[in-house]
Amino acid sequence: MTINGRDIFGDQPKRTIPGSLEELEELIAEANRVEAEEDAKDAESDAPPAPAPDAGWPEPEELNAELPCVPEFDERLLPESLRPWCIDLAERMQVPLDLPAVAAIAALGAAIMRRARIQPKVKDTEWTEYPNFWGAIVAESGLMKSPVMDAAIAPLLRMEALWRVEYESEVANAKANQRVAKIKERAWEQMGLAALKKDKDAKLAIQPDDSNVPEPQPKRIVTTDATFEKMHAIVANNSAGMACWRDELPGWLATLEKPERKSERQFYLSGWRGHTQYNIERIERGSIFVPHLCVQVFGGIQPGPLRSYLADVLHGGPTDDGLIQRFSLLTWPDFNGVWRYVDKWPDSKARQTAVDIYERLVQMDVEEGRCLRYSPDAQELFVEWLPEHQRKVLSLDTPPIMRTHLAKYRKTMPALSLAFALAETDTNIVSLESAQRAAAWCDYLEPHAYRLYASKLVPEMAAAQTLVRKLKAGWHGKEKGFFTVRDVYRPQWSGLTNKDEARAALFVLVEYGWVRRVPNAKDKEGRPSELYAINPQVGGTR
Repeated sequence: MTINGRDIFGDQPKRTIPGSLEELEELIAEANRVEAEEDAKDAESDAPPAPAPDAGWPEPEELNAELPCVPEFDERLLPESLRPWCIDLAERMQVPLDLPAVAAIAALGAAIMRRARIQPKVKDTEWTEYPNFWGAIVAESGLMKSPVMDAAIAPLLRMEALWRVEYESEVANAKANQRVAKIKERAWEQMGLAALKKDKDAKLAIQPDDSNVPEPQPKRIVTTDATFEKMHAIVANNSAGMACWRDELPGWLATLEKPERKSERQFYLSGWRGHTQYNIERIERGSIFVPHLCVQVFGGIQPGPLRSYLADVLHGGPTDDGLIQRFSLLTWPDFNGVWRYVDKWPDSKARQTAVDIYERLVQMDVEEGRCLRYSPDAQELFVEWLPEHQRKVLSLDTPPIMRTHLAKYRKTMPALSLAFALAETDTNIVSLESAQRAAAWCDYLEPHAYRLYASKLVPEMAAAQTLVRKLKAGWHGKEKGFFTVRDVYRPQWSGLTNKDEARAALFVLVEYGWVRRVPNAKDKEGRPSELYAINPQVGGTR
């Protein structure tokens, strides 16, 4: 008898029909056994050789799915004039001091913008920085991001409310003057017509100078939502610049990712420096020229949406254009789980001190453009700080994404120095204390930046840990010591439910020495296959 074209009896005489049912069952069982043995031999010949324990395998490194540590905020980082206010906000809202501190400094920058600048070097007068701080508060929903931001920006919104009353009065006066101007213009025209009727060569009276009454423009500091065309128009009438404070940044970031919003994205990228010329030409709206575009962006964001956005940035996608790296004033603090009920009167004296500072700064004349310089001892500190910082930026030990981020601190450090100096006193000299505080802020912000970019790797790390547990327990896919990507996501383990998640986890395991991709591996049909070998040092795979 032949089964699948093979003679299961070898040289034995062939029998056409089995003699009994029992004999038929024996023949079928024997045929299945022979077929299984031949399939095993074929699989063994097609599979790559198992790696030996001494074939250059490293010791597998332990995986860590936790976010990098960040330092606890030191209240001395805050200028003494703003410190009591921020401490009071943190205590009454029961949040880490990081939140009101970063929001208050961002508001300080919004109050100054292009009203003052700093020249960090003594002779190089072309290097000028403005305190246009981009920043964000990273925290889960419900952890008081919005109330903190509202409290920090409240003094500037209060000033805008007063300006709005003045603007409405100016609009009313302008309308009255426009009516008077129209009456004068009609009278001038009638006088001219009467004179020409009498004498066609008569000399006409000169048109009144006040016939064209300009429209008043509102003074602005902050907006929460505006198209970039509208923002451009507002900045054109407010030469000090504008701050855009978003309660939730994910929506704003998602908008800028759309292909049709490339112009808007470029607008904000250009507005970060504070002194870039920007012009918009439209057939219907005409031309709007801004000689010095200055736009601040600040808001809150949750870790989940932030990771989704960073996925494209960390892999060199189209959004890797330096936008997220401009958020140098970013804090992602730990919430220690300690919370207590606090019901106390706000520190009105501390708040009024902060309000007075913001009002003083906003009232600085942008046309005057105050220029601050370092004091001699502060200049010495900066001369020491900048080369050391640049060595860190250019170091091969610094991840590429962090190099781009840290490079922005060339602006952040001197700009913070300026803001701290003006918060303490009305001066054009930046003291050593202000420069030291700015340098300390850079040291504080750097770990938060590392946490920012490491956050994208945490889900992949957690999935990789799940796979490591399976490997240690003896899982090895279909074949001992080898498995495919499909073998990983087929069981639907946590974080390993599809091909992309499996590949991301395997990328981590390759980096940490747990597995190794088999080069030029092919499946049984001869097609390229993503085959991985397991480190023989992993328990249960030998």
